[in-house]
Amino acid sequence: MTATWTWARVVAGIAVAAIVIALAVVLPVTLGAARTSDSAGGGDARTVPLPPGGNEPVYATLLRMQGVDPGTATLTATADDHESAIKTRLWEQHLPPLLVPRIPGTDTHAAARAHLIAQLERAGFHVELDEFNATTPLGTKPMANIIATWDATAPNRLILAAHYDSKYMPGQTFIGATDSAAPCAMLLDLAYTVAPGLNATKGGETTLQLVFFDGEEAFVDWTATDSIYGARHLAAKWTEMRAPGSADRSMLDSITTLVLLDLLGARTGPVRNLQRATASQFQTLVTVERDLHARRFLTSKATHKYFDATELRVHVEDDHLPFWQAGVKVVHAIAVPFPDVWHTVADNGDALDPVVVVDLARVFGAFVVEELKLKAPART
Repeated sequence: MTATWTWARVVAGIAVAAIVIALAVVLPVTLGAARTSDSAGGGDARTVPLPPGGNEPVYATLLRMQGVDPGTATLTATADDHESAIKTRLWEQHLPPLLVPRIPGTDTHAAARAHLIAQLERAGFHVELDEFNATTPLGTKPMANIIATWDATAPNRLILAAHYDSKYMPGQTFIGATDSAAPCAMLLDLAYTVAPGLNATKGGETTLQLVFFDGEEAFVDWTATDSIYGARHLAAKWTEMRAPGSADRSMLDSITTLVLLDLLGARTGPVRNLQRATASQFQTLVTVERDLHARRFLTSKATHKYFDATELRVHVEDDHLPFWQAGVKVVHAIAVPFPDVWHTVADNGDALDPVVVVDLARVFGAFVVEELKLKAPART
């Protein structure tokens, strides 16, 4: 059966985020939380040996990057261990400054941007701003995309991205914890986690770039001109800008894959593959999650899945759109159906599950290690 329809979500009389769905096969969509009982049990400590010969597993590389010897590491993560998750660097340092309204042009938006820049620079990334004035239905708004690059001279780049602005909702205090404070915090934590591996892997053709888009949210109604301001501006800019060391390749041509994080951090069903062209990259997310689970490096229950490789033919308009339209390969890591708190004042810190937030950061970090074939720093 073939069906095509448009699903427009309406919140408080404002139509937003049109979703165009084209289903070649009717696929089941799991609604609500996807947690099940932990048949494997949890809470016991394990000593994980370094496997003899062969390639080192991703989890071991991550542990080495954090200065832990995987040959003798004792992993003490328990099933759904919230106490462990809330004591992490991500939850205590990276996330709190972002749990504020982040409407472009406001002081709290500027403070969130300053926090992102400071943390990225501290992690060792080269940070630049793509500043511009956007024409919106509410007048001209100053905006700035944040671009953090590990090796600015590398000819290619793997991009992980999220938007750091929050929606303007008159008369209401909207935080946008899943949308997208938590994804931004995940990227900050990822930056610190993989930095030693990036530093140890010299001369690669592809570097890591983290992009924090401004102005994703519509100010009135979601349209082609009232949405994704920062993404549209940067895609147009990079179309004309030459890639490092090339006279004929644009910056868009230098992007191997754009991985966009959005609406993550709450307890939802697994993220599914929305792009057939990047099925292999999405499978990497599935594989590293399974590996990290097996080695007890994630704190969620072993039966819980964050990623499901089942293809879901759903197109969600988001920051990836102008890049995808220009031919860039995209992995859209977004919760579909959207979290219940989407575009409501309930999308605050209470909507986040610390276990989910911390685990997803670790999975995306392992994905970067695998995609870039990073090495562990030498032990001294």
